[in-house]
Amino acid sequence: MPVKKKSDNEVRLGIIGIGTMAQVVHIPILRSIEGVDLVGISDLDSEKGERYAQKNGIRWYETPEDMFHAGIDGVIILTPNNSHMPLAIGALQSGVHVMVEKPLARNSAEAEKMISAADKAKKHLLVLMNQRFRQDVRVVKNYVKAGRLGEIFRIRCGWMTKYDTWNRPTWVGDKKIAGGGVMMDYGIQMLDFILWMLEYPKVVRVSGVTKKIRNKGNGEDYAMATIYFDKGIVMTLEVTWSLPAKESEAWTVIAGSNGRAHMNPTHIHLLENERINSYFPLKSLKTIDIHRSSYESEIKHFVEVLRTGTLAPGATAKECLQALKVVEAIYETAKIGHEIAVDIGPMR
Repeated sequence: MPVKKKSDNEVRLGIIGIGTMAQVVHIPILRSIEGVDLVGISDLDSEKGERYAQKNGIRWYETPEDMFHAGIDGVIILTPNNSHMPLAIGALQSGVHVMVEKPLARNSAEAEKMISAADKAKKHLLVLMNQRFRQDVRVVKNYVKAGRLGEIFRIRCGWMTKYDTWNRPTWVGDKKIAGGGVMMDYGIQMLDFILWMLEYPKVVRVSGVTKKIRNKGNGEDYAMATIYFDKGIVMTLEVTWSLPAKESEAWTVIAGSNGRAHMNPTHIHLLENERINSYFPLKSLKTIDIHRSSYESEIKHFVEVLRTGTLAPGATAKECLQALKVVEAIYETAKIGHEIAVDIGPMR
């Protein structure tokens, strides 16, 4: 079949990986964006992928390589973590821009190979870190950047899903495939948006604990870490897939010398003229709507990157490498049982 001629300003994209998120989030969003042509899909499970493609009127590609040579501008990779590196490098070497699902890779060694391939090909390599695109994260980042919270010194983050509320794929809890457990899944996302919000301070010390409670795989389903930044900021992070409670919990609190910012829900408390004033900038929005809209914003950002080359607000692979290295340090300290000194700064 001949490749369809591309119109002016049209962005031609492909997707690899037709899991639940692709079906209910990414594909519907792509089909709703004006000027985007979803050229086709591919999947590591050929039978499932082809069946979905036929049912939904999308062209099916038997192999990712066939798609890479079909005149696409970019590809979104939504496959298990162990396939991110080979698929991304294959696309980049074929002259295709890449956006890959979080985490970037199973470890920093794989990530650095992907970054090297992107640099060599002179193509963009982005990561689906939708937390950066949440409206509450953007609002709080603006308060931090403007100095309204004063000197930041303490951050508390947590994301704890009650047991059996999320029917996640079994591979997510398999270290060989995923690179880790819940810290590689939930923790790395929270680390990434905090690093982005603080403009990438260097991490100098890390301590962590991991535990396997109910996960049937070999990855941890509970983890807690304390992270020390060179700017005198201390961050604690707690994540689990196995919270023994009736409701799931998520929180972020950023404390500064002049105020505190809370997310989920968003409220800001500032010391102004010797009195505490409270602000509720997103009070009209539901948390679930903030979460859903973040996916649309990040995919639209990828489209605009391909149209204009404007990378802010990210998330580029080079930016995301720092969080991946911090997660590796958390695993190391959990393994040896004591805090370790590190020198983990942003990749320039």
